[in-house]
Amino acid sequence: MPDDPRVCAHDGCSGVVFDGDACLAHLPRTELLTALERLESGATVDVRNTTFTADLFDSLRRALTPAGRTEPMFRNANFDGAVLPDSATFEGALFLGRATFGGTRLHDVNFSAVEFREAVRFHGTTFTGTARFDGATFGSDADFTEATFAGDCHFSGAQFQGPAHFGTTFEGTAQFGPPSEGGAPAKPTRFGQPANFRRARFNGPARFGAVRVLGAVAAAQRRPDGHGRLAHSGGTEFHGGASFDDAEFAQHAGFWGCLFKNPTSFEADFRGRTRFDDCSFGSVSFDDATFTGHSTFLRSTFISSVTVNRAIFVDADFGWAVVPAATRFGPCRAASLDLSNLRAAGKLVVRCSVDRRFTATGLQAPDGVNLELDGALRVEAPDIRSAMALTVDFRDGRLNLADASFASPATIAAPEGGKTAPRLVRMSTVDAENLTLVGLDLRGARFFNCYNRDKLRIEGPPLFAGTPVGSFPRRRLWTARRAIAEEHLWRARYDRRPDGWFPARCRDVDEDVPPSTPTVRTGDDARSEAARIQAVYRDLRKSREDAKDEPGAADLYYGEMEMRRVAAPSRSVERALLTLYWAVAGYGLRASRAFATLLLVLALGTLGFATIGFKGSAQIEYRPLAGSAPGGPATYRQVTVNGTRPGWDEAAFHAVESATSLLRPTPSRSFTSTGKAIEIGLRLLGPLLLGLAILSIRGRMKR
Repeated sequence: MPDDPRVCAHDGCSGVVFDGDACLAHLPRTELLTALERLESGATVDVRNTTFTADLFDSLRRALTPAGRTEPMFRNANFDGAVLPDSATFEGALFLGRATFGGTRLHDVNFSAVEFREAVRFHGTTFTGTARFDGATFGSDADFTEATFAGDCHFSGAQFQGPAHFGTTFEGTAQFGPPSEGGAPAKPTRFGQPANFRRARFNGPARFGAVRVLGAVAAAQRRPDGHGRLAHSGGTEFHGGASFDDAEFAQHAGFWGCLFKNPTSFEADFRGRTRFDDCSFGSVSFDDATFTGHSTFLRSTFISSVTVNRAIFVDADFGWAVVPAATRFGPCRAASLDLSNLRAAGKLVVRCSVDRRFTATGLQAPDGVNLELDGALRVEAPDIRSAMALTVDFRDGRLNLADASFASPATIAAPEGGKTAPRLVRMSTVDAENLTLVGLDLRGARFFNCYNRDKLRIEGPPLFAGTPVGSFPRRRLWTARRAIAEEHLWRARYDRRPDGWFPARCRDVDEDVPPSTPTVRTGDDARSEAARIQAVYRDLRKSREDAKDEPGAADLYYGEMEMRRVAAPSRSVERALLTLYWAVAGYGLRASRAFATLLLVLALGTLGFATIGFKGSAQIEYRPLAGSAPGGPATYRQVTVNGTRPGWDEAAFHAVESATSLLRPTPSRSFTSTGKAIEIGLRLLGPLLLGLAILSIRGRMKR
């Protein structure tokens, strides 16, 4: 076919001359019949820019149909720019040579079961209505670059044996998988050479996969074979690699049960629901892909590698997927990510910025899992060999571990150098036996209904919220310590001085400070809740002590004793003793209180000794007797009189001496009965208070 053919002599017609000086459409009737009679089946046809009527097109088909066949056979065919009648059909036709339909407008065209043995070109072709290529065979290059399918198109069961180029706009449904009715085709759609969908625009649904995969049946059929891949599920097969880079999927994109044998790239924009369920990938890249809708990869197998670098997901579900060893998932971003029951052949590394929820119930990775979520959270489970339940809800910097359990050792940590630590807000119904927390913000963490709290490991100083502070003189003189969120909430609700308790960092989203009801602080509900908080403190304190962190357990012990005190009945001996223990020594943790109390006791002892404790010393005086003879020798008599009491210095020295020596000989000086009582009190209280002070210092300094 010449590149610069003669044009029809008919006015206004640009059709290529078919015979004489006219195109096929403008040949006189007699000459047309003669020209068609000269055609043989398998002849070359050049009808560029020719306008066909339905009768003319049928006449051309009949002229090219050999005896014994019902379908036409072309050698080379050039329909570039031709105008074909509505519902033109090439069904079952055979194109032995090159075929081109560039720039042609085709309405409701039917290429079903057509065989193109050489290259076929639909560059710039516009398909209106429904275009059918079901069961077509493309023996060489198939070029649909810049073509437009204004309606639905069907390629179910088509066989692309050469490279395929679909830089195409699909306005309607693009059906490459089995049809939605009538059952699956005899063969799945197959791309034997590279399939290029770069810059394709799918403005309607894109269906490359099977219509549906029955769960139980599909699961029974999908068993790993000796080559590490799973049985195929009936979707489109890509044997030569595929590229969907820069493609756009405006609506639903379905790739159920597709086979991607060679490297495939999906740097695409998926705006609707996307399903890659039951697929088998050799090597696939979703780098820089965007999934605006819900995306699922259920039961898919990734044989060689899978990458999702810089990909963006809304809700991604990789449940029951199989990934190779040394898989690095990310860095990427997702509103929620589900890796439940995913099986990794080796170690799995996930770096995903998760906005809401991360789930990995039943995830299996023999060489461990390393999860880094939101760039500010890392979850490490180095020895996952059996099923584990792991659910992480991470939203706006808040981490929720509700309902999670860890069957093997797992670590959740903030990476080094992070500006803001992730906030742990929920631990309800969590089995924390194998859990380690590192560097998390625990000010809002709730530990009620958390199991095995005493086995929870918290590395580093626990970041709980501090007690209220303020500027003097309005400052409430609360003991400076760290308190868990449950105590903050209890104090804000029941304490006589609720100001400053339960700050914003302790509260969950949309949670306000509860109304203060101090009048019921001794009621059953308040004391019962305090007892539950005491149990939380006890378990957390035990976990710190088991880790040989005595100083780190100090604030937890203080909180435990505080809750034990307020949980005791208001007029009980237990509460009185605990209150005295709190006031005198801060439960054995505040050395300053013990020293202050000791100094007060010494001061009172000094005052008592100096005023009423000591007896005055007895002195002997010789006084002259009355009535002695004048000038005679003087006669004296011996008289015992009271001397002066010891001074303040002596009283202070004796008070210190009494307070620092429980067992010593009775002093030679005389005491009043009150002084004896003071000395006994000093001998008992002094060593006790001194011991409490030393114990407090030891608790703070022990390593």
